[in-house]
Amino acid sequence: MKKGIIDRIEEDVAVVELENKIINIPLSKLPKEINTGDVIQFLEDNTIVIDDQATNERRERIKKLMNELFEES
Repeated sequence: MKKGIIDRIEEDVAVVELENKIINIPLSKLPKEINTGDVIQFLEDNTIVIDDQATNERRERIKKLMNELFEES
C-alpha cells in the first residue's frame, strides 16, 4: 500500500511527500480532519485514509529527536 506524508496545506490542496516525489491532492479527496504531518494511505479502492498509528509513531520520533537536539548540556 502506498503511503505519503502531508507536507503542508495550501488553499484547497494538500502538498504530499511520496517516496520519490511531491504531489498535490485536492482537499476534497482527503479526510476532513487531515493535518500537516499526517501519514496517509492510498487504498486499493482509490480512497485515502489517515494512518493514525504511523502518524503517531512519526510524531513521537520527531518529538524525541527535537528533545535530544535542544537538550541542555
